[in-house]
Amino acid sequence: MSDETPVPETLETIAASIRDLRTSMDERFTKVDERFGKVDQQFAKIDTRFDELRSQLRTDIEAVRGDIRLVAEATATQHKRDRRNDADHKRFKTQLEDHDVRLLTLERKTPRT
Repeated sequence: MSDETPVPETLETIAASIRDLRTSMDERFTKVDERFGKVDQQFAKIDTRFDELRSQLRTDIEAVRGDIRLVAEATATQHKRDRRNDADHKRFKTQLEDHDVRLLTLERKTPRT
């Protein structure tokens, strides 16, 4: 029995192992926390870039929206002109046809020599 290690030494050895393990785990967790900090910084940069991109896109979209309004207004104006031109053309065509009838009538009325 004298070769056996006494219980208090075993408890001290276990306690030392636990302290060493705790120290090792604390160091590892510190390194993991540092890596998480770096990742958080990268996400913050990405968030900033997305905010800048979103702002730029809003500006560009507003510019395009304005251009589309101008094109829509020009198209509407052109449609109005086309309708007026169609009506004028129809009236002109009717007058031209009547003109031919008038000429024929006048030719019949004038004596031929």
